[in-house]
Amino acid sequence: MGIYGGIYILPNGTKPKIIEKNLKSEKFKDFVKTFGEHRNGNWYLINSRIMTKYLNYLISLSEKREQNTERNNYNEA
Repeated sequence: MGIYGGIYILPNGTKPKIIEKNLKSEKFKDFVKTFGEHRNGNWYLINSRIMTKYLNYLISLSEKREQNTERNNYNEA
């Protein structure tokens, strides 16, 4: 997994909508403001290493939520 020239390679089974939703969130904007380099014109530069770690973290959270949901559904049945 990684970002290369603006391309992020998703692991099998990852839904692109999850990534898109998180990249449009206020939480992501705060992340970029915290870890990115401020540039003129009020924009930020963030390197691919940090971005990859962030996206991998989001994917792992999403997978854990999905597992918990499946477990809860199984227990309710």
